[in-house]
Amino acid sequence: MEVGSHRLTSWNPLRCSGTALPVPMLLMAKIVAVTFMLGGDRVMPAPHLPFLTPLDAFADSPAFALVLQIAFFASGLLLVFNRWPRAAAFAMGCAVLTAVVSSKSYYGNNKLFAGSILLLTGLYHPRTGPWLLRVQLGMV
Repeated sequence: MEVGSHRLTSWNPLRCSGTALPVPMLLMAKIVAVTFMLGGDRVMPAPHLPFLTPLDAFADSPAFALVLQIAFFASGLLLVFNRWPRAAAFAMGCAVLTAVVSSKSYYGNNKLFAGSILLLTGLYHPRTGPWLLRVQLGMV
């Protein structure tokens, strides 16, 4: 649907066409996002024992954890409902990777990989294609 120069996308979470992302990439990002959001009580834990020294200031900070959770769930909902899918995937990937780096107890190869997938999906550009995502998958 085109109205003027703006593209209208459907709010239907089951629809994966008509956005800035190709259908397979959007479907992949939606599956990863829904899987993360249905992950139970350990979706976004409070930072504890960070990997990086500058994040020690945020260790056990409820405000930092709340901001991280809000960014995570807001971007996940935007992604599922086809609102700014590239930006939403990028923001959700950043939130997941920030949670992994800020808490040693939250670290897991699967979370790191899924966060990287979301981040690289957000970096997709139609002219260059998904080459960063292919490189990551090739390295794994």
